[in-house]
Amino acid sequence: YFHYRKSANRSALLPFFYITASTGVGGGLIISAPGNKDMLYRGNDNEHPEFGHMPFAGKSSGRKHVVCGCKTEDCFVSYVGGQGIEARYRVKPEHAPEKIKGEVAANFADGLRVIALHYGPSRILLGGGIVHGWGRPFFKNVKKRFLASYEKSPLMAAPKISVCVLDDVGLLGAAVVAQGRYK
Repeated sequence: YFHYRKSANRSALLPFFYITASTGVGGGLIISAPGNKDMLYRGNDNEHPEFGHMPFAGKSSGRKHVVCGCKTEDCFVSYVGGQGIEARYRVKPEHAPEKIKGEVAANFADGLRVIALHYGPSRILLGGGIVHGWGRPFFKNVKKRFLASYEKSPLMAAPKISVCVLDDVGLLGAAVVAQGRYK
């Protein structure tokens, strides 16, 4: 986002989407508003979107059904969030073997595609403990699968996807919202 703010052609980068996969899954979408202003996308009654709680039919060699904290079975977060990984596979994410990381990468890529098809972002940044903790090979797997899904079914141009270099960007975003800069 900070690179975006300095860009001469900001509108070419909007909408801009950030998603974090950590204990849970969250994210934010910055969109262009009238008057060439940018704003954080808000839904009904000024609520933020719950990307992690979208219904999701992922694939898993672990438990077939996991009830999320929102009381719904098989949300996106139950496939790619740390608590969901632990509940589904009965292993802490930091001890997950490559097979599980591969399944999580496939589910993460599929969920990102669903979100991207709904909002049409120009750029997606990924962050959070799962993304940063599992490192570059995990991200490359997510990216490869995500871009391959666009090649199979090119409904729209694939957004650029990368890892956010700021580890605490979710906290920074929350601080910005708390300050009232994006209403």
